[in-house]
Formats: sequence, C-alpha cells, structure tokens
Amino acid sequence: MRKLPIPKIKDAVCKVFDTTPELIDSRIRFQPHALARQFCYYYAMTGRSYVSVGHIFNRDHGTIMHGVKKLRSLSDDDWQIKAYQQEIEKELSE
Repeated sequence: MRKLPIPKIKDAVCKVFDTTPELIDSRIRFQPHALARQFCYYYAMTGRSYVSVGHIFNRDHGTIMHGVKKLRSLSDDDWQIKAYQQEIEKELSE
C-alpha cells in the first residue's frame, strides 16, 4: 500500500466512525474515539516509522506500536473490526 496523506486517513476514519479530527487528536480514551485513533495509526504506518507517526499524532512511538499491534490482533478475530477496516479502505480508495 502506498504512503497515504494523514488528512485523507483522518477524513476516512472520521466518516466511518462519525467523529471529528479534533477528537482523534485528543487524549479522550472512550472506546469509539480510541479505536478510531488506532485505525489512523494503522493506516499512517504505510511507508512511515513508528517514531514519525508518533510525531505526526503527538504521541510516543510506543503508543503507536501498541495501537497498531492491538488493531492487528483484533482484526484476526473480530468481524466488526474487519467491517470497519473494509469501510475505511473503501473511503481511502475514493
């Protein structure tokens, strides 16, 4: 997958999760916002390092690693995560 622009990633994730970029950038830890944020990390990782994604989102690289790892493990077993992933990828391809 090619390196995607961060604003495009945020827009796609916000549309699917019905949230705002401000809430994704915030420190709110409620489930829908945290999950949306983790999806942003996941898609931002294409062609970028954990450290650079951390700088973009104003987070430590360990936070990015945890979010990506958690999302990957959930996507193996959780049909809802897979459905979100398909919706986001559809938005990103448009």
